[in-house]
Amino acid sequence: MLSQWWSFVANAGVAQCLGALLRAFGQKISSGLVETSSIVAKLMRYSEVGVRQAALELLQDALEGSGGGGAITAYTEALRIIMKLGATDKSAVVRAAAAGCLRAFAVAGGQGLGVGGLENCATVCLKALEDSAQPVRDGFAAALGALLALGLSPQSQVTFFNTFVSP
Repeated sequence: MLSQWWSFVANAGVAQCLGALLRAFGQKISSGLVETSSIVAKLMRYSEVGVRQAALELLQDALEGSGGGGAITAYTEALRIIMKLGATDKSAVVRAAAAGCLRAFAVAGGQGLGVGGLENCATVCLKALEDSAQPVRDGFAAALGALLALGLSPQSQVTFFNTFVSP
């Protein structure tokens, strides 16, 4: 029992430390988001809610730290993790963390999102506004706002060359 608890604490702690580093130095670490997405996908398999929450918080830190730079495949994988694993999780805490990730994804420029992806994300956000947990509703409302701002403001969208489109 103690070893399981220690494993949980260790995984959550490592995720928090890595997240702080990626938030601060994300643009300087060229493969940070790619590797982080891989780590998060593995951590999302854990049964402990705290580990899954810490994993999504790590992904959020990586997205915020990337500043829109990085490989488009990393953003595509991050969005897959958010939508398939985080937004549909049975725990409200994990769903709220997924909402934070989705907001960070939109603020970072939404690389690889496309019109269909934008519609899908907006639909998930609208459905989440009916969630029984207030933090989930609040988080997805903020994510929906960021997604709408992204869709309505072409100058904030990231091009495939990792540069911002000029107004």
